[in-house]
Amino acid sequence: TLKQNIGVFARPLEKDAIHLEMRLGLGAWETMVRDGYVIADDDATEELEIHALVNSAQIGAEFNLAAMGLIKKNVTWGVRAALMQPFYHDVDTELTGVQLLNTEFEAVLGVELAKWASLDYQLKVERTPLIHEEWAVINGLLLSLNANIL
Repeated sequence: TLKQNIGVFARPLEKDAIHLEMRLGLGAWETMVRDGYVIADDDATEELEIHALVNSAQIGAEFNLAAMGLIKKNVTWGVRAALMQPFYHDVDTELTGVQLLNTEFEAVLGVELAKWASLDYQLKVERTPLIHEEWAVINGLLLSLNANIL
């Protein structure tokens, strides 16, 4: 998914312990699924049902709120919420109004293990109804190694 936005951006609080960032404006989201499928099983039937995903382009009002900061010198945290209500989309659907609301929530906890290594855990919960009407839960663990060359 590619996301672009234009609008008003504000950082009302910037301290070591907490940074706040707010965005309000116009957003465009393009999702390319490459002939993807998702399991959409109905427990009432014996067959396993799948649902074909479709590419989509959406334009709408977008609001983002993010907070991040330091817990200790080497421990960082962050949370983010994003809402996008499309008023234009190119998908043939019966969904209308608030049923089309795209929603994302994310939490991140990072630990600097050394000057050259860090470990980050990310939990993301999202719903993009034009792609799939169910909520998706994504967990990630990232080990980053840094090297200075020159």
